[in-house]
Amino acid sequence: MTKINTKRHNSIPEMLRDVLGDDEFVADVEKHLAERQIGKKLFGLRNSLGMSQKDIADEMGCSQSRISKLESSRDADMRLGDLFDYLRAMDMDATVVVHGKDRNLVDHVKYHAACIKRLCDDLAKVAIDDASISQGVAKFFNDAALNMIAMLQDSAKELPLSQTASPHLQTIVDDFGSVPA
Repeated sequence: MTKINTKRHNSIPEMLRDVLGDDEFVADVEKHLAERQIGKKLFGLRNSLGMSQKDIADEMGCSQSRISKLESSRDADMRLGDLFDYLRAMDMDATVVVHGKDRNLVDHVKYHAACIKRLCDDLAKVAIDDASISQGVAKFFNDAALNMIAMLQDSAKELPLSQTASPHLQTIVDDFGSVPA
């Protein structure tokens, strides 16, 4: 009688490594998968919207086989125009960020924080002449600030504890749910 393997794997390469034990083959599979991240994301987005390849093709004015090729193409071979057309077919858009190779994670966080600041400033400008919109924006700012603090605290939990086991990030919030000035 053949024994059925019921072990759960976190990825295809992990399963292949466990079943085949062929590290060279697994490395080739990992390379293949790593080269196709954009198509994989497009496939996931399309499926999450309940759209077929034909639906996307009809929106883009091309054949279903063209969509299949796009979803399975290497990232380096995908044309930017095709990516934007595919996203528009799903009523989506993308932003491309260009940066130097030497940027580190802190630089990325600072960049995105500056983008958030600019967008919040734009949102505040929309509310200038309308008290109702202004109240809604103020509530959003308060909620966003509390959510940002919660996210930072959650990330800080991943840091190793110091000798005194004190938290790395500490925030005091008053009884009304707002951060004191």
